[in-house]
Amino acid sequence: MKNRLDRIVTKSGDSGLTSINPNKRISKNSDVIHFLGNLDELNAHIGSLKADLLIKTSTENPMEDILSWIIRIQHRLFDIGGTVCSEKIDAFDEDEVSFLESVIKKINEQLPPLREFVLPGGSPLGAKAHVARTVCRRTERSLINLVENSPLYEKILKKATLPYLNRLSDFLFVLSRRLDQINQSDEQMWKASKKK
Repeated sequence: MKNRLDRIVTKSGDSGLTSINPNKRISKNSDVIHFLGNLDELNAHIGSLKADLLIKTSTENPMEDILSWIIRIQHRLFDIGGTVCSEKIDAFDEDEVSFLESVIKKINEQLPPLREFVLPGGSPLGAKAHVARTVCRRTERSLINLVENSPLYEKILKKATLPYLNRLSDFLFVLSRRLDQINQSDEQMWKASKKK
């Protein structure tokens, strides 16, 4: 099997262009590269959360399920990047949206009812999930921008990629609450300022 990355330093991007699909040269400032960059950043934030979860799994049984979900999600984010790069939008598995919905339901059943907005930062792990959630929302917005400005990508709207990112941000929200709960951190709820 051929190595995917034979060389790391290629110098081919020094002019401000990069390659996708696999020999198409485009600007690094293009909408598709902005989306792929946001997707990469999202995966890195989720990876940072995963690294901290790896430290906890030996002592916390609930973390094992969470770790397996996160690893699966990281693989799916690479799938999304690959489908967008190759322009083979049909390649992303729509069952992954259902998977996220089932996990969200499972996590939410263990949480107390939510009566107000939650302030991020209950626990270090919960805070990392909140950061990943906000990057996920930005990634979703950049995908919508790509679709609206590039007719080539309009077919994404009929596929599972956008719903997946939408569910992923929901997953990261309920995960942040669950991680706070596991770490016995009290949730801090938003208290609106009172007008005088």
